[in-house]
Amino acid sequence: MTDEPAEGLAKLVAGLLERVGELGDAMAERIRSEASDHGGNCVPLEELRESCRVELRNVLRALAGQAPLDPSLGTDTGRRRARQNVPETTLIASYRSGIRFVWELLIAEATATGLVDHEGLVTAVSSIWAV
Repeated sequence: MTDEPAEGLAKLVAGLLERVGELGDAMAERIRSEASDHGGNCVPLEELRESCRVELRNVLRALAGQAPLDPSLGTDTGRRRARQNVPETTLIASYRSGIRFVWELLIAEATATGLVDHEGLVTAVSSIWAV
């Protein structure tokens, strides 16, 4: 672990931002598998992937202190999915799946790299989602 928690978090997030494309795609696949009717004929897979890449980039940039978390992205996505007739229960299940994915990703990366401890990670994530 680095001497400065913020420095460690910045390094951890920088590594994830370099892989945001593949990680966003994995997030979309997780959502599809856990909220099995998400998308269906309503949301094309590439659209879901792009939505996940954008939201993951939003969260990671906020964690890195590069930009404030933009809550309008989730709101806009929810409205778009409603217009696509995605059931509300599916949408909620999808958001939960996506949030779990982000948490698991951050924990796994922190564990693998040792750049930030659990407490530092919880503090950082809590600070951006307490908007």
